[in-house]
Amino acid sequence: MPLQARPALGEKIGEGGEGAVYALVSSPAEVAKIYRQPLVGEAAAKLEAMVSAGPGTLAIHAAWPRSLLRGKDGRIDGFIMDRAGEPFDIHEVYSPRDRARHLPGTDWGFLVRVAANTAIAFAAAHAAGIVVGDVNHGSVRVGRDGKVRLIDCDSMQFAAEGRIYRCAVGIDTYTPPELQAQRLADIDRTPDHDAFGLAVLIFQLLFLGRHPFSGVPVKPGGPTDIAGAIAQHGYAYLDPPTLLRPPPAAPPLSLVNEEIRALFLRAFQPASQPGAGLRPSAREWAAALTALAGGLQTCSHSRAHVYRSGLATCPWCAFERVGIAAFIGALPVRIASLRLDPGALEGLAQRLTAEAARTKRLGSWSGQGAPLAPDRALRLRMLSRLRWFVGLPALLAIVVAGFIGTPWAFFGFVPAIAVFLWTNEALFYRRRRRAAKLMGEQRELIARLTNHLYKEAVSVASFMERSQKAVKALLQHAQARGGGPAVSPLETQMFAYLDTFRISPGCVHGIGASRIAQLASFGIETAADLDRALVSQVPGFGDQLTERLFKWRLDLEKRYKSNPKFVPARNPQALARSGQSPEEARYFAAFSALDVQLRRLISLNDQLEVQRAALEPKIAAMSEELETVQDELRAMG
Repeated sequence: MPLQARPALGEKIGEGGEGAVYALVSSPAEVAKIYRQPLVGEAAAKLEAMVSAGPGTLAIHAAWPRSLLRGKDGRIDGFIMDRAGEPFDIHEVYSPRDRARHLPGTDWGFLVRVAANTAIAFAAAHAAGIVVGDVNHGSVRVGRDGKVRLIDCDSMQFAAEGRIYRCAVGIDTYTPPELQAQRLADIDRTPDHDAFGLAVLIFQLLFLGRHPFSGVPVKPGGPTDIAGAIAQHGYAYLDPPTLLRPPPAAPPLSLVNEEIRALFLRAFQPASQPGAGLRPSAREWAAALTALAGGLQTCSHSRAHVYRSGLATCPWCAFERVGIAAFIGALPVRIASLRLDPGALEGLAQRLTAEAARTKRLGSWSGQGAPLAPDRALRLRMLSRLRWFVGLPALLAIVVAGFIGTPWAFFGFVPAIAVFLWTNEALFYRRRRRAAKLMGEQRELIARLTNHLYKEAVSVASFMERSQKAVKALLQHAQARGGGPAVSPLETQMFAYLDTFRISPGCVHGIGASRIAQLASFGIETAADLDRALVSQVPGFGDQLTERLFKWRLDLEKRYKSNPKFVPARNPQALARSGQSPEEARYFAAFSALDVQLRRLISLNDQLEVQRAALEPKIAAMSEELETVQDELRAMG
């Protein structure tokens, strides 16, 4: 087994819970991982077995341990591995903010290729009998060319000579429902467990950092943290939504084709649910994503906009029109032209009122049938009374004849009763049964008007009505601060300075990986993004946690010193907000999110219009017949 003394260490490249990774002075192509505490027992035996086995076919996909480093006492305190040529953690690629800094020329097609390559690397590991286990936002490295490499191989589940060396760790935001709150060191992981975490990574890549289990609760009492949502199968992009709905301004699921959407459904829903089954394997993902990458097109208005074939319009242009620059191209015209105009917010509020009224109309029915003709009403009244004028005397005559000794009179009694009952059936009971049947069928058809689309539209309208109050408050605040196009260099530099501080584990007490993913799904990644109106929309952030976040931001602001040579980072949000005061930036961000929700409501209402057009003739005909039958019953008394 390759053993060597600790070589001279260079700069620290990365750091984790178990130890740190250093460059080697003597070998630029290799790095050393040094543990905080020497390995003993199972962990030491596992690493020895991995080095003995070698990487095999996994060499091009993973940074495999090559040789062991031992201390003076002979215990393993590290190992040497090939240096990964891929410079970025995968979260630095799916995060719009980080990708703009590191890879400003990339587009959505690049993200699709990275997703496909990630699936290929997982497939190679599974083919070699390896289970990644600790799938997370830092377990995959990405190169400028889109190639990927798996790292932290010493934590993977590895089998050798009939013995399984388990993966004892994991991050709950990538852990499947069946393993939530379980002691992972006691569990033999499977590729199906990996398939859940892989699907989360792919979702984050394709949907700009959004976590599939982060969203707005559909009703009170819903999960407010990602781990809780995973445990309850609360996939936020279900149609119709069950526990969660997507965050405001989240990219629509229509970004991907039907095949990819079906794979996400299988990955995130239990097998008992319709359309679900075994989670897609890494090979299935690789094939589907490779096919998706081969069917992309470029927008005619911006070369930075790449999207799948089959969409009628460019989704990234729609985002830029409301001030969200997902990929760097030209500055969004809408942001460049926005001013603190109360009329714009008032116009949006009026459109919301109109669309909310439209939603209500599309989910209700008040159609009336034609009134009963007077002559028919008169005939029905006469018929209903004729049976009494004719039937009762006839019955009375039969009864009297029987009592006075006419034997045949009793033989006429039964036919007379039968005629009387048949008249009742013909005139009353048949109509009442028909009315009851029509009412049931009508209720069923009207219920189809108020399906999941209608409920989602009502939810969006309600959310917007609450949000516009906060947006109006932001506008008033910006106006009170004298907002306008002229912004001091200090304010511009302050925003750019705050934008360099990511919200990361340890920056604020109580903010871990799950909370960070939750914030990122709502478009909050750095100190510059922190705004009370936006944070208030994120589930699970109470007053105490929110105050800690803003205290952290305030502490950063106090430490800032103006630098005339300071150059703001090049990223979509900084570009979009350049030349704006912080108050303006917050208002425009909130206004844009509200505008996106309005467009979503309009789209839902358009779908409801199509649905109603298909059902309306049936409901109208049924309503007309029902009204007629009810009028007839009323006419007959």
